[in-house]
Amino acid sequence: MKPGKMDIVNLLGHFHGHASFLEISTATTGGAFARVDASRFTTIHRLAYNVGDDFDDGAAIEFRSRSLDIGTCVAELDRRGARYDVILVDSFHDYECSRRDLDLAFRLIGDEGTIVVHDVLPPATGSVISPTFVPGEWCGLTFVAFVDFLMQERPVFSAVDCDYGCGIVTRRRGSDVLGGWRAEWQKVRGDPEQAFRFLSRHKAALLNLQSARDFVKRHDSPATRTYLREARRIMAASLFRRLWKG
Repeated sequence: MKPGKMDIVNLLGHFHGHASFLEISTATTGGAFARVDASRFTTIHRLAYNVGDDFDDGAAIEFRSRSLDIGTCVAELDRRGARYDVILVDSFHDYECSRRDLDLAFRLIGDEGTIVVHDVLPPATGSVISPTFVPGEWCGLTFVAFVDFLMQERPVFSAVDCDYGCGIVTRRRGSDVLGGWRAEWQKVRGDPEQAFRFLSRHKAALLNLQSARDFVKRHDSPATRTYLREARRIMAASLFRRLWKG
């Protein structure tokens, strides 16, 4: 089983014993909130923005905004003094929202927590990196915002080569491992096509990229093995039902 973004969230939760989870997403991103493992996380919240009053996917929304502006949601988070062990950032994929949501997640994550960032490594064709919204598959400029964020904040980070790239960021500060790339990145980051080609050529270094298999191996434990067995069982049952109906 090649993990997706929510599998990574659940694996991190089981491996580290995390208890609280926040998803930051929109009406056109996320899509896997119902798959967060409620047997692991006792606090499960979602900040959903750019969602109309008629948006209802059957799952609860703790913090909600009809527009791209999340000011009222942030104010409520601050009022509560909210902190989370794992935060999934699946932004509206223009640059401004992507970078804002990353900065917010970095502020809300606990000292031992982890941020998972979706769509940091778009497909090799580069067909989904439009800076403005397009229906269907769209990674936008989240990858640019992610690299900018890493260069500024210098956290300990990596990315998993699955599900359009899942960045993993901790609160711990690391060395300036991207310092040698900064000048070249500044030359290309303003042009999506050039930035994407640059990232594609140097993805191993810029993202500290690891395969999905290596990620799972590094997070091997009795708890994660149990989760993966159950996830495979559910996936097989779902496939069987689709085949039976088809």
